[in-house]
Amino acid sequence: MSAKINYGCDIDLGGNKLLNAVNFEEEITNRKTAIDTANGTIASLSDNIDSEAATRQTADNDESTSRIAADNDLQSKITAEITNRETAIDTAVTNLEDGVSTDGDTLQKLYNLIQGSFTEITVANITARDAYNVTLGYHVFVTDDGDGRWSLYKAITGGVGATYVKLSDPDLLNAVMTASQIKTAYESNSDTNAFTNALLSKLNGIAAGATANDTDINLKNRANHTGTQDASTITGSKTSSFISDFGNTVRATVLTGIDLTVNAVISGADTILSSLGKLQKQITDLTTTVSGITIGSNPDKDLATIQALGAPLIAQTASIESINGVCILNSAICQIRRVMISSPQTISNVWWYQYDQGVYTSNNYNGAGLYSYSGGNITLVASTVNDGNMWKAAANTFNSKAFSTPYSAVSGIYFVVFYYNASSTTTHPSIGGGTSMLTNISNASFLTNSAKLSGSVNTQITLMTTKAMSAIGNLTTTPWVGLS
Repeated sequence: MSAKINYGCDIDLGGNKLLNAVNFEEEITNRKTAIDTANGTIASLSDNIDSEAATRQTADNDESTSRIAADNDLQSKITAEITNRETAIDTAVTNLEDGVSTDGDTLQKLYNLIQGSFTEITVANITARDAYNVTLGYHVFVTDDGDGRWSLYKAITGGVGATYVKLSDPDLLNAVMTASQIKTAYESNSDTNAFTNALLSKLNGIAAGATANDTDINLKNRANHTGTQDASTITGSKTSSFISDFGNTVRATVLTGIDLTVNAVISGADTILSSLGKLQKQITDLTTTVSGITIGSNPDKDLATIQALGAPLIAQTASIESINGVCILNSAICQIRRVMISSPQTISNVWWYQYDQGVYTSNNYNGAGLYSYSGGNITLVASTVNDGNMWKAAANTFNSKAFSTPYSAVSGIYFVVFYYNASSTTTHPSIGGGTSMLTNISNASFLTNSAKLSGSVNTQITLMTTKAMSAIGNLTTTPWVGLS
């Protein structure tokens, strides 16, 4: 029997104070029991941890097994796909080679196989292709590409009016250059020239060592040369027997075939022979001219005088000092006046003296024409553009109008025709001229081919191209006309 000890004092055990008269041994027992209980709990927890670890190890083993199985399955599928593709390739090669002879059209068969692998639309021509609502990437087969042969295109955009690139046509598949094409292409190089049969014959005509059978001194001696040589390369005295006297040769040349009937301006296209002929004809036709004053049976000293004073005129119907009358212009009645051109000249403008300024509403043709004369007919050689304001120039002024194209005139008689047309007139325009001629002076009886010095044509609203003198009426007024 154990004795209970009462120490009669407080004892501190881990912070718990035992009051006096507490049984210390009982407390110790209780604490031990608590420790044993805790140990049991710890042992149970350890068992649970071991069990969980075993469970997880099993799961990991199962996952590894599944992954290995999946990897094996994927490898099997890859191997099968490779086998299928190799088989497809072998089949395609076999199909390509099947039935093709040694010289067969393998390219055409390849084209047929490729053609069957895509979506293709067939149309008649390029217009139909552009009008087709195509899907991006489609191929369009055009039966006639504009050259009577087919072409294959691929749409790189969609819709109507899509953009295409050409994939193939007969020129691409069967591009074979002919011998002629090869020759042309080769000789198109800047440093390549055609070697012709003529050149070959010329080359064959040169003997081997052709210049080796004579000395350089003898070969260079011009006395041994025949044929011609550029004069600029010739040196030595003209008395040498092997040098011709070029000057004497030219001076001694006979002018065989020279034409002395053409009176015209000499141009850059003329030869020496034709130029001499024209010059002689001009001299023959001209009266003598000294210091700009014409001397002859019918001199125009007045023209020479005003030219010396700065006038641009090269011909006129009469002296400007003789302008003392009025020639009234009436609508649709053209006035015709002769003028003499004494030497070949380029005619660019027509001149007149505006006496009264016209007030009118123009219609049809208003202007002037220059006409040559031959055998009783006048023929248009130059004209001004239609100008409804031509006869509205200020009163009492000299005026000019340019011809549409300058005319190279030979010497001779010409006629100038003034045209005035108006739908309504308030004030008739009038031009200056000389005193009216007496009756039958303009068409004097000794003039041939119904020729007239002045004339008119009624109801003439357009520019005449030609007119017979017999169809031109007599006119007693003498309008002044100048040419420059």
